[in-house]
Amino acid sequence: MVRAEDRLARSAVTVVCSRTLAARWLERYGVDATLIGNGVDVDAIRSARPLELSGDGPHLVYVGTAHPNRVEVA
Repeated sequence: MVRAEDRLARSAVTVVCSRTLAARWLERYGVDATLIGNGVDVDAIRSARPLELSGDGPHLVYVGTAHPNRVEVA
């Protein structure tokens, strides 16, 4: 798996969203990844209003992508 990841890192075009990830790719794989910073819709945030959630609390939320690499339970 490590050899496969090394090969992929050397041959793929890599784009990351933070300086930390860019530094990690450079350190681990010698890849100078393209950095595209995360963006924020400032107007949407400023106009946001609290949302009343139904049912008994506590409530929690996940904001981001959901894919198998981020799920640690069956």
